[in-house]
Amino acid sequence: MPAIITHYAFALSTMEHKNRAPKEKTALLIGAQGPDPFFFYGQKPWNHRHSREEVTSFGHELHHVDPTDCYFAMLEGISAFPIEMQPILFSYMEGLFLHYCLDRNAHPYIWSRSGFGLTPEEKKDWGAMHTWLETLIDVIYGTEQKVFTRSAYHYLEIDYSSLRAIAELWVIGNNATLKKKRFDESSFILSLIDYRAIMRLTNVPYWWSHFLTRFMGKKSVPYRMNFPKKIDESILSLDVMNDSHALWRDPVKGHHRSESLRELMVKAREDYLFVLPILRKASEKIEGSKEDLRRFCHDLDHDGYRPSEKLLYMSPIWPNTKERGPKEGKS
Repeated sequence: MPAIITHYAFALSTMEHKNRAPKEKTALLIGAQGPDPFFFYGQKPWNHRHSREEVTSFGHELHHVDPTDCYFAMLEGISAFPIEMQPILFSYMEGLFLHYCLDRNAHPYIWSRSGFGLTPEEKKDWGAMHTWLETLIDVIYGTEQKVFTRSAYHYLEIDYSSLRAIAELWVIGNNATLKKKRFDESSFILSLIDYRAIMRLTNVPYWWSHFLTRFMGKKSVPYRMNFPKKIDESILSLDVMNDSHALWRDPVKGHHRSESLRELMVKAREDYLFVLPILRKASEKIEGSKEDLRRFCHDLDHDGYRPSEKLLYMSPIWPNTKERGPKEGKS
């Protein structure tokens, strides 16, 4: 990710044609959450869905491949839907690419500054800190953009006819690429329902959600999804947007970079404006559009790297941590 509010705010401020039809705009903003809803399928403590492993793995695997084949199949598949549904589905695909463009530009910074683990035990602890950084970005950037709310689950609401069509579009993408056997029309619908439930459980009402997630442990992901009551000096001093242009190590290449998250968002917007005409060509089945899309994606996954490349270096933002790489060992 970034998380729900950051993707929502970025899409709201970046998308072309902001005065589009309400259903099209809603579909785009849901699309801007990308494949992230699949992470939440069956994650409610009281409801472990029977096909949880396959559906969540679909989301994780799609994040770690060049998305050209899956998204192109979905773009081409739009023409099989009723004519009145096609603009809604294209808007959804536009949102998916807003998500991808932000992810591939922002993730190197987020991985470096949140830190990451290599062993299962490390991944659990550092994974919670990854979530915490994204939560802080949600609060700070969302507040700046005047869209922050503890009730962010409202940003995942969409009419059922559009939701059903989007779910069918995802089946087309799965059948063309990852081919998960237990993935069907209900997979995306239930993923979005579960995502809404988790966002509500971890944040509304604040007093209860804070108590509940604290009970789960300060190193737990649910606790780190709980929006802080206020942004105090200890949080502001972290400079989570990197407005000071502090140096951070590229997590794959190891060299130092200094971009702020805002600068990476500018690059993501440039990528989105570049790819938008290619998406239109693909949805109209114009010859050569898949090759154009593949050149744009350039074999980069949602992390901004080639799927074969590994995260090795980090510059955690947290106090009492230090830069780390293959030669530095554990922090």
